[in-house]
Amino acid sequence: MNYWWDLSVINWLQGSFWTPWGFMKSPSLLDGAMWLITQFGTETVWILVVSVLFWLGYRRESLLLGALILVEAMINFWLKYAIFRLRPTKYEAFVFYESSDPSMPSGHAQLATTASFYTARATCPRLETSNLAKENGGGRLRRKCLALYLLALALTVLVSLSRVYLGVHWPTDVIAGSIVGFIIFTAYSIMAERLWNAIAPRLPTSTLYNCVLIILIGVAFGVFIPSSWRIGWYAGGFFTGFFIGAVLEARFLNFEKPRTLREALGRIILGGLVLSVLAVVSDKVLSGTYALFDLLELLLDLFVVPSLLSPWTGMIASLILEPYMGPFSNVIQFPLYTLVGLWVSLFAPYAFKALRL
Repeated sequence: MNYWWDLSVINWLQGSFWTPWGFMKSPSLLDGAMWLITQFGTETVWILVVSVLFWLGYRRESLLLGALILVEAMINFWLKYAIFRLRPTKYEAFVFYESSDPSMPSGHAQLATTASFYTARATCPRLETSNLAKENGGGRLRRKCLALYLLALALTVLVSLSRVYLGVHWPTDVIAGSIVGFIIFTAYSIMAERLWNAIAPRLPTSTLYNCVLIILIGVAFGVFIPSSWRIGWYAGGFFTGFFIGAVLEARFLNFEKPRTLREALGRIILGGLVLSVLAVVSDKVLSGTYALFDLLELLLDLFVVPSLLSPWTGMIASLILEPYMGPFSNVIQFPLYTLVGLWVSLFAPYAFKALRL
């Protein structure tokens, strides 16, 4: 029953003769809009939000949101591979792009729900201490907080619709992802602040000890998360760099919040540009790593494997190189994303302080 309901919803959303967007035969604008909306369910966008919060001086909120994104991703992949539901195929829907991991629950819908609602919750207490709240009382503040939560709800709905429209998820996938995301948000909101207040005073005062502890946790993510999930080493690398940078920034820099709008915009523009460059460079380096193994496989085919075995040269070359591809790419991936994390919480604040931003 769910299958036919899922299929009918996908067909309706993607457009047919009976829907205006299908009848008009001009879906390209809607395609682009849906692709743009779906980016708000990616780690890339929310890492940028984490970065902006940190650069604007909201360290605690930034660190808690960063940890939440990491926890949310782990839960999502555990559920995906436990349920192991297949995604829609090209015979059931128009699939805009292929995705190899399982379908339920939708990671985009889950992340959009969790992160957007938590960002709204973290922002509301800041409004309470603002001059606006003091001047206008609580009524206007409540309306602004309600607007933030409604914006989070709208973002969740739009990201969920975009995943179905793009043909990469069933409707029940995004419903499940939104429900799981809201449960994670609720539990994290109740527990995170209490855990932070309980653990933070008990952490050792030694900066070196804290950095070593963070590195061990980051490496553990890469070692113990299954390689098929493809997130362990880059998530562990970013976690390591971001939290070590935060420890070192608090110890040696302690930069302040921006005093003017110009300083705030300067931090966001400079920090965002460099962060984008680092992300692109990291992606290109990893792509180059796989290209290098393709070249080595070709050289094995041509010069190493005996010609008598020519029907099986490709398989033999793969068997020789396959055991080394994963570890080698991990060795590259971990420090690359550690550098990205360090830029967010250490190098960027240092640059802001040097440039008086």
